[in-house]
Amino acid sequence: MSPADIARKWVQRRQGREDGIPSWMLFPLDVTWAERLLGEPPGTYFQDPMGTEIGKMQACRTAFMDQMVTAPEHQVESGFGGRLPWEPFELDGITIDGPEAVCEHMERVVIPGLERAISDVERTNPGLVRAFVDEMKESQRLLGPDILRVPYGFINGKPVLRYFQYGYEWYLMFYALYPTVQAEAFRLEGELSRLQNDALAAALIEHDMPRLVRWDHDMTDSRGSLVDMGSLDRMYFPAMERAAEPLLERGIRIIWHCDGNVNDYIPRLLDIGFSGFQGFQYECGVDYPAVAEMSTRDGEPLTIIAGGSVTTTLVHGTPEDVHREVDWVVENSGDAYLALGGTSSICPGTPHENIDALLEAIQYYQETGKAGLRQRVGREWPFGGMGR
Repeated sequence: MSPADIARKWVQRRQGREDGIPSWMLFPLDVTWAERLLGEPPGTYFQDPMGTEIGKMQACRTAFMDQMVTAPEHQVESGFGGRLPWEPFELDGITIDGPEAVCEHMERVVIPGLERAISDVERTNPGLVRAFVDEMKESQRLLGPDILRVPYGFINGKPVLRYFQYGYEWYLMFYALYPTVQAEAFRLEGELSRLQNDALAAALIEHDMPRLVRWDHDMTDSRGSLVDMGSLDRMYFPAMERAAEPLLERGIRIIWHCDGNVNDYIPRLLDIGFSGFQGFQYECGVDYPAVAEMSTRDGEPLTIIAGGSVTTTLVHGTPEDVHREVDWVVENSGDAYLALGGTSSICPGTPHENIDALLEAIQYYQETGKAGLRQRVGREWPFGGMGR
């Protein structure tokens, strides 16, 4: 059975204990690991980032890919942005220098823009659908027959916290001070996403794409939600449910990614109809074994992508720690439909031997399935210390 066939069984919820556990793509931000894996000299990655990423996935016997990510050359050196969070900046002719300016921009630009997009959706949806289908077909061609392309991106529409647009400080102050404006933005985002997702979901079914999508939005830190859960219950989750409707009605499963302590989000997302989760920051208090034992609102096992912790075990542990953690993930997966990878992108500075160990472990379970469990670790997360 090819890696892609193993992934199809997982997507279709036909994975048994004897069946292989599919491997999700690994994305070390240190591109020299991929160069070494492929036998390429240092510096070749940035001559062809896309080709190198695909070659890496093929060499790793990756079973499925949803999000194609390539590392920008500046990423490790300078981060993702040069502006300090408290520095004013111009956005659509408005100086963003505090929560009042965020509110002004939301009222004058964001909300009218969402209203126009909703009124124009019948004209714009055909192009959106064409781009989605073309991208899926072309990426599957590039990946080859042994790696399954799973939808992502275009069909990821949902309401969002706009910290990425305004910065955390000013946006979160706006969120607390102007709930009526935020509620209207969430409502419009949910409606626009519903209209777009309806067309995209129909295309997904028509073109027989895998009926699983991953939605992601980082809404928590290590302590919990960035904003009050009561406000999300009133404003956000109803809009999220509206956005998810077209997929859920067609039997397309949604799994959720969010870094940090997501405990308060999990029951709410399951109530909406989500089918599972990807990520799991065990060190933030997320009880992976307990989550794996949960069920969808229809009483079915969850669909999960879990694996080596990119912020603790992979960075600070040993290869033995990495193997033990993957064994723990498999041992405590219950009846969940499980795929294996890293919990997110693998941090710069992660020892190459630990990435090698993660790859060895997930390749082993891709061959043996849950029935091949190598050792029993117990229920407690096995990596307890830093810098061991």
